[in-house]
Amino acid sequence: MSIRPAGVCLIFALGVAAAAAQARGVEDMPPPHFSISIQGTGIAGKTLELDAPPYSKTVVESLGDLTVELTPRQDTNPNGRAVVRLLRNYEGARVLLHTAKVAGNNQGKWQLAYLICNDAVTFMSPAPQPMPGCRP
Repeated sequence: MSIRPAGVCLIFALGVAAAAAQARGVEDMPPPHFSISIQGTGIAGKTLELDAPPYSKTVVESLGDLTVELTPRQDTNPNGRAVVRLLRNYEGARVLLHTAKVAGNNQGKWQLAYLICNDAVTFMSPAPQPMPGCRP
């Protein structure tokens, strides 16, 4: 039994159409959104709103002497994680304060928070509403 050339073309066309529809579905999904709140001793409360499509580069956002780095999921593993790093600039050097790995395959919005009281860093996921403050 042999496949006629017209049949091969039809099978190929259906495969291309299915792949295009699948790719279009992935492109139509909004990128994961991260809402990261930071507050604490000497820090006016601030919320960073960051979009991080999978496989994109690290997103960096600064807030005074603090820096948030968000690295989206970089693999095809459905259980892959995005990485959030909080750094502080001390006399020209960046010091890592905290690293969090959060589920990176959700199509929705993550609400994360950092509370920095003196030298203590508390990470919260999901971010509580309202945000707690530092104790005197």
